[in-house]
Amino acid sequence: MFRATMSPAFFRPERPAWVDQLLSPESLRATGYFDPAGVARARKAQHTKSRFSLNRFSLDWGLAGVISTQLWHHLYCGGGLADMPTWSPPERAESHAAAARIVA
Repeated sequence: MFRATMSPAFFRPERPAWVDQLLSPESLRATGYFDPAGVARARKAQHTKSRFSLNRFSLDWGLAGVISTQLWHHLYCGGGLADMPTWSPPERAESHAAAARIVA
């Protein structure tokens, strides 16, 4: 679920801005899941490897896992990591009915 093979959408020059925001040292420190210096080294090394090499595949796979985890945290644990919305639970019909019974 948190893996993607050769994820060009995350690593091409015209990638979405939220990818870099999620991989920023500030966002990585905010969640505490990953070492910001290690992620920076992996991103730098990624540019030195052939797109078709096993080393690049490994770096892409690892960084896609970091992005996925950071995105999950942003969406479901309060946001603040990127300029994008967060998830909120839908209102349930039962809660409206229960509130109406309490008021009545």
